[in-house]
Amino acid sequence: MPMILTNKQLKLFNLINSSFKFAYEADKWLKKENVTKPIDLIDDKSATVIIGLLGEFKKERMKKSQLIGIYYHPKSDKWEARISYYNSSNYIGMYDSEKEALDARNQFIIDNKLKNKLQKL
Repeated sequence: MPMILTNKQLKLFNLINSSFKFAYEADKWLKKENVTKPIDLIDDKSATVIIGLLGEFKKERMKKSQLIGIYYHPKSDKWEARISYYNSSNYIGMYDSEKEALDARNQFIIDNKLKNKLQKL
């Protein structure tokens, strides 16, 4: 007989399958809350809490800079600096922090006497 899941349970099941990191964190939470039931028996309240936790992980993964030419790469946890001039986009480098990427981009503008505006964090 096929298992019937509520919408929240199905959403939770799909979300856990989509991310090993989240699955690990959800498992930690389930143990902490003493939830020992199989996934098909998790009540809607537990599913809601776990879905909320996933939202926090997505926010962390989706870091975004408000600065022009600075981009976050979640897989490498690095910040990329790029600059556009003479109708082309040019790679400057990858950095550990948004500030380092911004400093490198600003220095590139200064060193190459470009008309691009310097930015502040």
